[in-house]
Amino acid sequence: MGLCFPLAIPSLLYVRPLQLTPILTLYEIANPPVLSGLSGIPDSLLFNAIAILAKTGRAQLISISDGNGVRLFLRTVK
Repeated sequence: MGLCFPLAIPSLLYVRPLQLTPILTLYEIANPPVLSGLSGIPDSLLFNAIAILAKTGRAQLISISDGNGVRLFLRTVK
């Protein structure tokens, strides 16, 4: 993949244009309909990236019936 974790993956995740869906599953993020820098990312690596965003207040991990989900918080423009 050629990305340097922990900085590049959370950045890719946070700028993805999928914020129209309030809660996304890890599967939806790693298997988008259009290829992205996160396509095929292992769940463990994606979970760690989401944890970094959660610690900085940019995401929330959510337990759902079929696994884990994430809510990304939009950036506010000042």
